[in-house]
Amino acid sequence: MEINKEMMVNICGILMFCDKSISSVEFGNHFSVQCIKLDDLFFKDKIRDGTGDINIDYYDSRILENNSVYFMCIQKDDIYALSGSLLNQEKVELEKSAYMECSDKYLNERINLLRLFKSGNIGLKNIFYAFICKQGINKSIDKRDRLVLTRNIVDGRMFTLTEKEVSLCNQWLADYSGPVYALLKDSIEKFSWGMEQIDSATGFEQYTTALEMTLLPHNANRKKQMLANRVAVLLGDTPSDIRTIHQKMLDFYKYRSVSLHEGDNSKISTVELRELENITRNVLKLILKRCKVEYDKKPSITWKKIKIIITNELTSMVRSEQAAKNLPD
Repeated sequence: MEINKEMMVNICGILMFCDKSISSVEFGNHFSVQCIKLDDLFFKDKIRDGTGDINIDYYDSRILENNSVYFMCIQKDDIYALSGSLLNQEKVELEKSAYMECSDKYLNERINLLRLFKSGNIGLKNIFYAFICKQGINKSIDKRDRLVLTRNIVDGRMFTLTEKEVSLCNQWLADYSGPVYALLKDSIEKFSWGMEQIDSATGFEQYTTALEMTLLPHNANRKKQMLANRVAVLLGDTPSDIRTIHQKMLDFYKYRSVSLHEGDNSKISTVELRELENITRNVLKLILKRCKVEYDKKPSITWKKIKIIITNELTSMVRSEQAAKNLPD
């Protein structure tokens, strides 16, 4: 007869390119952020190479104190119930996989929201799991990890928060996670995928695509002009801002087109890449805030309906700025 059994699990992963300022970030779901000494990590051997040195992937994420190495880590100790007998190994394996997949998804959402909140190459290269099972006096430990093969370990920008930003960041995570995040999930993931790219041209393309997905109708005509207009009125506070952003977007679209179709990415330097990243971040933050407004009014609303509302408003704003001669007709 099958009986319920409990299994303990320890989850831990190094939050790369972070400092101690993120210690008070509230990930939720019983996760905590801790500064942990390398020697105290249960997966320490997994992040060392054959000579015992720290893998190059994690080298720039070290925190050096008192002649010791520390890392900022996301950590959780959990207990969950298995639905069947521990002797049914096939079912146990499926439940472990499902548990890991659920945790991975949760952490990925939080990382993506943090990348939207502020620039910095925060992320996870590995998520380590230790499943602990006790039967009488016997205890078994099954250690596993999920590897993020595409993790960008080249971008050395640190993710840091001021004391004021910690409070704002926690409110951001509380307000925009879950169902609100799900409304704009595809665009946010495209943006985050852009940040994972080591090649500047590929990252540039992903940011442009994220903007198109968010602001343009499917199979839109005159994409370049329409996107430049809409980004400009969305982000510009003054006529001068609107004109500057409009021209910048036209230039960026040209750079992307030349890179994509002619293989010439000479115009896409780190400066242009970071500019487009920040433009995309600011657009998505505004749209995500609007998603929350619409969701709070009607929780059953879909992204398709929200997008119609937003694009209709943007069309009206563009016409107004065109009438004022701040945008070309």
